[in-house]
Amino acid sequence: MDPHHASEQPTVAQHASLARHEYAAEAVQPQSDRGGLLEQTQTILGQNLPLDMLYRQIVTAIARSFANSLISIYAAHTDILQLQCQHGFGHNPEQLSFQQGIVGRCARTKQAYLIAYVDQDPDFIRSHPHIQSSICIPLLAEQQLLGVLMVESIVDTLNQADAEILANVCQQLSNAIAQAALWRPNSLIDQHYRAMLDAMPDGIVVQQAGRIVYINAIGIELLGFENRHQLLGSDLAGLLEQTSNTIQKLFDQAITTNQALSHELQYDTTKTPEIPLRLTIIPITFAGNTAVQIVIRDHTAIQQREAAQQLANEREKRKSLGLLAGGIAHDFNNILMGIRGNVSLGLLDLIPTHPIYHQLQEIEKLAIRATELTQQIVAYTGGSLFVSSTVDLNEQLRELTTTFSEQAHPTTSITYELDDQLGLLKGDVNQIRQMILSIFKNSVEAIEHRYGAIQITSKLQTYTQAPHTATGLPKLAPGSYLTLSIRDNGVGMDARTQRLMFDPYFSTKFTGRGLGLAAVLGMVRAHHGSIAVWSQPQMGTEVTVLLPPHSILQPTPAAPNEDVHSVHNVVMLIDDEPAVRMVTERMLQRLGLTVQGFSDGESAIKVFREHAHEYQLVLLDLTMPQFNGIDTAHGLRAIRADVPIVLMSGYSVDSMLDPLLNDGLAGFLQKPFTLGDLQRTVNSVSALKARN
Repeated sequence: MDPHHASEQPTVAQHASLARHEYAAEAVQPQSDRGGLLEQTQTILGQNLPLDMLYRQIVTAIARSFANSLISIYAAHTDILQLQCQHGFGHNPEQLSFQQGIVGRCARTKQAYLIAYVDQDPDFIRSHPHIQSSICIPLLAEQQLLGVLMVESIVDTLNQADAEILANVCQQLSNAIAQAALWRPNSLIDQHYRAMLDAMPDGIVVQQAGRIVYINAIGIELLGFENRHQLLGSDLAGLLEQTSNTIQKLFDQAITTNQALSHELQYDTTKTPEIPLRLTIIPITFAGNTAVQIVIRDHTAIQQREAAQQLANEREKRKSLGLLAGGIAHDFNNILMGIRGNVSLGLLDLIPTHPIYHQLQEIEKLAIRATELTQQIVAYTGGSLFVSSTVDLNEQLRELTTTFSEQAHPTTSITYELDDQLGLLKGDVNQIRQMILSIFKNSVEAIEHRYGAIQITSKLQTYTQAPHTATGLPKLAPGSYLTLSIRDNGVGMDARTQRLMFDPYFSTKFTGRGLGLAAVLGMVRAHHGSIAVWSQPQMGTEVTVLLPPHSILQPTPAAPNEDVHSVHNVVMLIDDEPAVRMVTERMLQRLGLTVQGFSDGESAIKVFREHAHEYQLVLLDLTMPQFNGIDTAHGLRAIRADVPIVLMSGYSVDSMLDPLLNDGLAGFLQKPFTLGDLQRTVNSVSALKARN
């Protein structure tokens, strides 16, 4: 030791006022034998404490032995000394260079200094005006500087014996730090690793013996704290509150089995409630002892990505199903067109008492059921042909009242509450009707007892916040929506059933029930709406469809009383399917019209160019090879812009009407159609021409 002495001791002032100093120490009684400090040091070092707790306990022990002193420990970082802990009267700088003060000189020279009279040392930086003497000792491990211990006394004159006791303490402290590899302040690698850990997007926590001994910056943030000192020494399991028992068991299990474990939980901070956290618990050896490393990840972004991926997968699945369903529907509906068309013509040719009349009716019913099934398949995939028009929802509900009564049990009461100011919506009237019937059928089946009740409500409702919709269904923005609610007092549904109710072929009754509500969801999506569901077991269910409004309801002028014979001259029929073309020609002829059929659009356009004025109506198939219906419609209108075009389709997913055609259609026929459907369409074209 190379002590630095002053030649004269200054007068010691009285310090009665020091107890009021903001850095005043707790009242401590000095031990008569300072040698007891070595025993305390050994006890503290045997506890394997984290570094900052170790500093605090060592400094506190020194303060008990050296009363009326200021004790400080600095850690060395390259050429900077950073204050780690202090106790007593006064306050030292948070940071010093190796060129500043006695502490800097001690670090620079790696020598200990006993300064009996600090006034005589020009390097001394006062932490308090009454400091009298000081001891400064480097913390060394194999000549590697770890830090500096400084003891400053305001009453006693520190001596050689004091310096030797403190040197012994510093040697034990340095050895413990070096052996545990807790601190390598001069190592650029250590600083680099710490910087990397703090820059990681996940929280990293090391817990040992029930205490946090390390935590990185993002871990502090995720747990809702400001700095490390608030967390070091705490129990992570205890911080996680309600799940503390579970977390501690997982810590123990990871150590016992030597395997990594995962756990998810909701964590509340003062700033953010219910943060979804995912913990990965890894058994490790830290400072020579068993510990666990906990990787904490904010699961919010992961859940959002998973939800987005699930939505993308669902869209891709519907797209693939749509391609398949559209192709099947196109071919299948052409076959059904031949069946239903010929059956409807056959029924006209027979009297009801004919032996096969009843059989034809049964064939027609089965064909209708097959038609509904193909419509549901394509509606579920979202690939239905969407023919847009203004739809009065209340009018559709009133038209379906008879159907509702037929489907429900005779003892089931059906009540209506329809908003007269509901307004109109923009949509496909066929899909709207099918959607209503599917939801109603679901309510009918949910009523197991004989005396049930179903309430049908329509309302124009304004939402100042985003309306609540069922889990996994499209979210809607705040605003006004036309709402259709169908409520029953049936068996109701639990949470699991509600999550599955829109899956195809899911049913609580028995397997193979059909697409039902899954098709409804596809149709609602096509109309840019969503669905809300309320249900409780044994209390019933309410399904509410929310659709964007189009306009305020306006009275519709009555159409002139026209019949099919108002359409004169020739009808052009264009369809590539021979069976469809043949049965449609026969239907038109039965209606008293002259028909000229074409198997493709190109040949039809060539003839139309020469005889455009002779054709008063065009029936056009949408999906044809090579020259499709849209191209054909454009070609016909380029020759004669006012020609009425009625589009026919079997709902192929590839069939998308462009805005020009969608806004200017004279009518639409969904295949398979009957003679009655065809007659109503032709009559509507006649009425439209009369109004214009």
